Amino acid sequence: MTGAGPAATIHARWTRNIVALAAAEGADAQALWRAGALDPDCIGEEVPERAHLLVWEAIMRALDSPGFPIRVASHRSVDEYALLGLACKTADTVREALGHLIRYAGVWRSQYHCELRERAGAADLIVAGPTGSLGRRCTNESAVAQILKAIRDVARSPVQPLRASFRHAAPRDTSEHERFFACAVHFGAAFDGLELSSQSLDGKLSLADDALSIFLVTQLDELAKTRVSTQPLIEKVRRAISGLLPAGAPKLEAVAADLAMSQRTLQRQLSSADTNFAQLVDETRHLLAKELLAQRQRPVGEISFLLGFSEPSAFHRAFKRWTGTTPTRFRGG
Repeated sequence: MTGAGPAATIHARWTRNIVALAAAEGADAQALWRAGALDPDCIGEEVPERAHLLVWEAIMRALDSPGFPIRVASHRSVDEYALLGLACKTADTVREALGHLIRYAGVWRSQYHCELRERAGAADLIVAGPTGSLGRRCTNESAVAQILKAIRDVARSPVQPLRASFRHAAPRDTSEHERFFACAVHFGAAFDGLELSSQSLDGKLSLADDALSIFLVTQLDELAKTRVSTQPLIEKVRRAISGLLPAGAPKLEAVAADLAMSQRTLQRQLSSADTNFAQLVDETRHLLAKELLAQRQRPVGEISFLLGFSEPSAFHRAFKRWTGTTPTRFRGG
């Protein structure tokens, strides 16, 4: 059995950005840094994800403003994503730009796995990632809004989604969400993401340039390979599995694609690390189950769904195997 693996991290600039914006709105920046046990003068390029989430929670307590995650997104520009931003701007259509965001999210140490599920006349852009705490709910809201902001930055015509949806319960005030998305905003939904019309996906981009786009995508492919080679394998796989779970039991094929490697290569590297894909799915579910059960207001049935189990009874059996007790008893209820 492998260990828990290294703690997830994110780019420190995202933490600095939200602290700066919160400070501009009246929060005590030093208190926010202390909430995450971080020293802004000493942190490097990355911070522990757990610390980042604690900073988010401190911001929400300090400002008492449910719309802050949306304001964070509205202040972001696609240019902040450097090479990926350029690739999106020079793509031919909104669909192609979204394809770049989906394929190369891992280059920027994103904890999200995105998927575009098209059907007649529309598509669901699913932004799958961990959920549970207030900090995660904030990052999930902001992530969905940032994707829409990026699309709007590059599209030739205005992009208005048909619907925005979030898995968590509605905050006490959703007025900023409604203004930003300019469509129906559903909470307690099956997934975090957007519903977009096919017409929006077919929309042309202002700076479309086929030759430049091909060149930039080639550079992104090289970056993706570097990212795969330098980030600890177990961390990468756990992160990808976590993002896929709400859509059902993750498949090796999807995780391999997320990591820009073949299924055979992934299996071989996992074997060299003395583990396998099924074992990592099981371990990731175990760890996330304990985290979600700590959120006492969250029903066990919902946790079962978020962990990708087909029915609550399957979750109960798995949890009993992991811990020797039931989810309800583990929770102390």
